Amino acid sequence: MKKIIGALIIASMCILNASSTFAFTDVPAGGWFSDAVSSLSKKAVVMGYEDNAFKPGNHVTRAEVVVMLDRLLTYLDANAACTNTTVFSDVSSTEWFGKATSSLSEKEVVMGYADNTFKPGNNVTRAELVVLLDRLLTYLGENSAASGTTTFTDVPAGDWFASAVATLASKEIVQGYADNTFKPGNNVTRAELVVMLDRLLESLNTDEEPVAS
Repeated sequence: MKKIIGALIIASMCILNASSTFAFTDVPAGGWFSDAVSSLSKKAVVMGYEDNAFKPGNHVTRAEVVVMLDRLLTYLDANAACTNTTVFSDVSSTEWFGKATSSLSEKEVVMGYADNTFKPGNNVTRAELVVLLDRLLTYLGENSAASGTTTFTDVPAGDWFASAVATLASKEIVQGYADNTFKPGNNVTRAELVVMLDRLLESLNTDEEPVAS
């Protein structure tokens, strides 16, 4: 009997450990982004910090986004080998984001600025992110032509990000706000990014479960 009880205790501990593997201290159960964080953590697309926090409210930088997109391609087994030779003057191949930047640059998912810089520390806006995700879908061969028009009052037809917004909105990867705006100039948070990436996986008909929002 003692052996049986001991075995049950050990089994219970294993279950608890497994369920808490991706439990960040600042990601509440049932939160609007919690399922996406858990799902993408298990897929090694997103990671937390040394203090076991996820910092969902932090704005994401260009460096952080390219790394997450690179991991997403690896998960999808669609990350073709790259030369790991950066073309940007402010990105060294030895930087933690160097290889991901080179890889996504070669795939024409990310681009730099006219002065040949990448500006890895810059925050990413909602307009910039939808363009990146639109290019990612194109690389994956999963993009379809969109009208370039949306119902969002602050996304004028013909703007540089309008077609991407229309495409991703049609796939339910991005959504607007209650006042029918998209707020393209807002900086993207880590919580918002993981939800969009989770929806993108769902749009690809993977085994990913959709996140309610």
